[in-house]
Amino acid sequence: MHEPPTTIEEEQRALLNSIEHPQKRAFLASIAMTPNVVKAAAIADVGRTTHYFWMNNDEEYAAAFAVAWSQGIDSLEAEVVRRAMDGVAKPVFRNGKRALDFVLDNNGDPVMGADGKPKAVPAVIREYSDTLAIFVLNGHRSTRYR
Repeated sequence: MHEPPTTIEEEQRALLNSIEHPQKRAFLASIAMTPNVVKAAAIADVGRTTHYFWMNNDEEYAAAFAVAWSQGIDSLEAEVVRRAMDGVAKPVFRNGKRALDFVLDNNGDPVMGADGKPKAVPAVIREYSDTLAIFVLNGHRSTRYR
């Protein structure tokens, strides 16, 4: 005999695990990774209309979908915060070619390769998204950041 869930997370996990239909489970796993019905349907190889049929005709599936959707939105929000705070590395090009940066040691001197030439790596610039930061702040403190 199984113990009843004691936390919300355990309840949600139990709800998701109660879905036995393999296509439903695949769709729920996909939507938890990417909260986009079209993309999740393609990943799980389930038609969008099939998903909506399940939503309208299977209360347990609809409840499990709500949990999986929330997990997907949490993942999306984490990625938005990461991009706003940590930025995204974008390649640098000069005259149509990928630019290179020399690898420097702790003293700022170039690190030399076995061939005696300075080591180089593709140059990148880190871009941060003020727009994403504004949206996150507005979502969490909408009375202060409108």
